[in-house]
This record gives sequence, structure tokens and C-alpha cells, in this order.
Amino acid sequence: MESAYRGLKKAWIGLRIAKQAGDNDKIKYYAEGIQKFEKQLNRPVSSFSDLGIAELTNADEAQDYTSSKSNLSN
Repeated sequence: MESAYRGLKKAWIGLRIAKQAGDNDKIKYYAEGIQKFEKQLNRPVSSFSDLGIAELTNADEAQDYTSSKSNLSN
């Protein structure tokens, strides 16, 4: 569970950085990661309606944040 909290914190930081940079792909990626970690932690799931990302109903709908993270470095 501790790793999920760390992942959530990193995703929020990544989202802020991506927003400052105006990188829409990374913004969406981190928003989906935030939702995934919130689901895992049984927390209220953030809605990013301004990004066209509604609250997820199933954690599997979120992009696998941890395994696809390397795709962003390309």
C-alpha cells in the first residue's frame, strides 16, 4: 500500500509538471495514473472532466501506469 501512496504522489507531481509544460499526452497519462492509484487506495477518485477523463469505474480501465511509464521517456 505504501508504494501506491508513493505512486499517487509522483503522479500528482508529474501532472503539475506536464501542465506547466503544456504536454497534453503526459497530462492525460498522469491523470489516469492518479485515478488508478486512488482506486487502489480506496480513496475518492478524482475526475478530470476538463481533460475529458471521467471517474473510472474499474481500475483496469486505467492505463497501467507503472509498466507504461517508460513510454513517456521516448
